[in-house]
Amino acid sequence: MATDQEMEVYDALKDVRRSVSAFGEMRNLIPEEDQYASLITCLTERLEADFVALQSVCFKQMSVERLNAAQQRTEKHASDDQPDRRPDTTGLRATG
Repeated sequence: MATDQEMEVYDALKDVRRSVSAFGEMRNLIPEEDQYASLITCLTERLEADFVALQSVCFKQMSVERLNAAQQRTEKHASDDQPDRRPDTTGLRATG
């Protein structure tokens, strides 16, 4: 189950994705003869590429955090299941 922070990141990424898509759709409305058409095309492609990279980094980080949390839970449960390995010192007396 996703954490609140993960949901916030996911929602923010969706909002940025919608903006990038809207910019791309706007690009399709500009005639190729327009003096700024090539600039808008370059900017659109760059934004889309940057968004994909950002999304990938965010999802990778969330996955790493989930793996770390799962590993910590596993280690904690494993240590809880282990018997106490300290030597039994009952009945021993100090010498000296």
